[in-house]
Amino acid sequence: MGSFSQVLAIYLIAGQFASAGLWLSVQRFIPEYAEDRNERSVLVSSALCLTAVAASIVCLLLGLASSAVGSILDSHAVSTGVLYILPGLWCFAINKILLAAVNGLQHMRFFASVNALRFLLMLVFLGLLMAMEVEGPYVPILFTGAEVALFALLIFWFFCWHRFVLSALRSPWSRRHLSHGWRALPAGIILETNTRVDLLMLGYFSSDSVVGIYGFIATFAEGIGQIPVIVQINLNPILTRLAAEERMDEIRKLFRKTAVRIYPAMAGITVITLALFPFAVKWIAGDETFLEGHRWLGALLIGLTIAAGYTPFAKLLNQAGIPGKQTLMVTAILLSNVVLNFILIPKLGGMGAAVATSGAVVLGIFYLKLFVRRSISLRL
Repeated sequence: MGSFSQVLAIYLIAGQFASAGLWLSVQRFIPEYAEDRNERSVLVSSALCLTAVAASIVCLLLGLASSAVGSILDSHAVSTGVLYILPGLWCFAINKILLAAVNGLQHMRFFASVNALRFLLMLVFLGLLMAMEVEGPYVPILFTGAEVALFALLIFWFFCWHRFVLSALRSPWSRRHLSHGWRALPAGIILETNTRVDLLMLGYFSSDSVVGIYGFIATFAEGIGQIPVIVQINLNPILTRLAAEERMDEIRKLFRKTAVRIYPAMAGITVITLALFPFAVKWIAGDETFLEGHRWLGALLIGLTIAAGYTPFAKLLNQAGIPGKQTLMVTAILLSNVVLNFILIPKLGGMGAAVATSGAVVLGIFYLKLFVRRSISLRL
């Protein structure tokens, strides 16, 4: 579990480099061309071509560096796992572009179905690997299996709604994507690193077994944390239009309406999750060692619940067309997270990682309010 969690962290962070921030450009611009099939086709085709190149380079470099990564984390299993995720990583980058297009066109039922299918496929492949008695270091291949299957489905969707334009690389959209993506890429990398920095730093300071327990409880926290993120995904295209038309009062009203609804839901789900966690450990893991993470889970969920009303608006600056400010904001969050983890992990271990990460999430509220007010004169 420890090595698997670290490979997952590497996979998600590398996925940001592989997609080169271009998916954020697609997500930003495609709502403006929702009714223009020809322009959409050029827009998405150019992003796909650029991403294919970026993803190929990242996969090659990560493959060459796999042994070094394993040495740094003192885990041969991590080195092995990294090699087996590379095909999935390439597909993952392409899938991010296609899913950004799905989101931008507000095909939300299909978007939700694909994301649900991703986790279902992972479970199916995990079951197959268990049935075949595959050893732990090779389990990350389930990411490759799931992403290849999703790649086939999303390519089919693409050709149903668009046409592939090979000459799109020479279009103005390529330059536009590169400009926006270059400014948005650091934000994507930092944001993904921020969600995994606790695991990676814990892996440096602690053993695989401690990381394994933390990775187990972090999975629960991440699942609960997806609730406001799902709201964010639905709101992003709406925020793009409202920001482009400078309808700030409507954004403020939307924020208040969202917060009023999401806070009670998150608080209730947090209480239920903490109450059921011991039963989940018995059912899923069958090892009471994982109960050590109960307090850690509580610390993580408190931070996520406090920030829940603001999380749906976390990408407002990107949707408003100022990804550079988005990058500065998430950089502040990451630095806070790293500093807090560096201070607390050596003293408190897993609990230190949980408290540090939760604290950084709460600080993110302050950073979001500050940057939004200064950048687009909006008080959340």
